Amino acid sequence: MTKKVQSLLNELKKETLRYKELLDERTKKLTSLKKQIDHELQKEYEKEYPKSLNNQKP
Repeated sequence: MTKKVQSLLNELKKETLRYKELLDERTKKLTSLKKQIDHELQKEYEKEYPKSLNNQKP
């Protein structure tokens, strides 16, 4: 393999790793946001439908 090809392969490897790290960071951020939204929705639901109402039998 020529030095040029080897250099390009190394660059590709570095960029691939960098891309994976960025993707992992974004995935963590999106997961965190989703959990926050779920938590807020759960709080709203519990306000609208208190446990006392949920425990009543029809």
